[in-house]
Amino acid sequence: MNVTANRWTSREDDLFRQLVNSRASSRSIALALNRTEDELKKRGYLLGLPLKWFKASRDH
Repeated sequence: MNVTANRWTSREDDLFRQLVNSRASSRSIALALNRTEDELKKRGYLLGLPLKWFKASRDH
């Protein structure tokens, strides 16, 4: 597996933050970024996003 294939770009990080701020569901964010929900959770943690965004988005 190519490690660089999973790297996040600054553009993806920006879009991720925008989608979280717009209260998009974790599923729609995953689809928009072509990532798994698990990858989103890990990246959100690394970016300092509160875990509640993930929990709240799963309720939608």
